Amino acid sequence: MNLLGEKINPELYQKSIVIYECGNDGRKLFKELLNVGAEVIVFCDSDKEKVGKQIGGVKVVSGNELVKCRESNLELV
Repeated sequence: MNLLGEKINPELYQKSIVIYECGNDGRKLFKELLNVGAEVIVFCDSDKEKVGKQIGGVKVVSGNELVKCRESNLELV
């Protein structure tokens, strides 16, 4: 079960995942996704103090930087 009390969709395991918001809930979701073998490639956050940092080895980018990412197998959660 995830933060919402639901099972994580197994289809996500085949996608490159972006987590929007890297506060407490975003970090919890990150851990849950890692536990099921999903690949989180980046965090996206509007907080300028968080942008450029890393969480668990995953970079935090701004929304503008995310738009530049053209990966076709991308899932925003």
